[in-house]
Amino acid sequence: MNDFSISLDLLEHGWADISISDATQEETFTASYVGEDALSNLIDTAIRLSNGQGSTISFYLEPEIVSWQINVHDDNCFALQIGKLKFHGSIKRYIRQILRLFDSYLLLHSENDYRAQWGHVFPHIKLAHLRSLLRSRR
Repeated sequence: MNDFSISLDLLEHGWADISISDATQEETFTASYVGEDALSNLIDTAIRLSNGQGSTISFYLEPEIVSWQINVHDDNCFALQIGKLKFHGSIKRYIRQILRLFDSYLLLHSENDYRAQWGHVFPHIKLAHLRSLLRSRR
């Protein structure tokens, strides 16, 4: 259950590769900044999972849209459905991976880069809330 991983590799302005893997599979999607702040919405999914709730978010692949359906599998696990693909892992691992994704972003880029790349303010408040939820899960 600790094999779930998610990573972000920025490409040109407004594009990023989002890679997801678990113990049995790996997939990479090239997502666009078009639409809502999809990267920040990843934090929302982690917050909802921490609260025992599922959620759906969408990434614009232009011209396609890919939806991620994330559900609580039991008290400590989740299932992430992307089309025919299904990823599994622990909720705690998912939260840590989302935090790591944003921490890694700030190691390589600035908050101004985030705004220029994605057209939104860097989500500090959501990240702080997610960190506090993770601490309370210990």
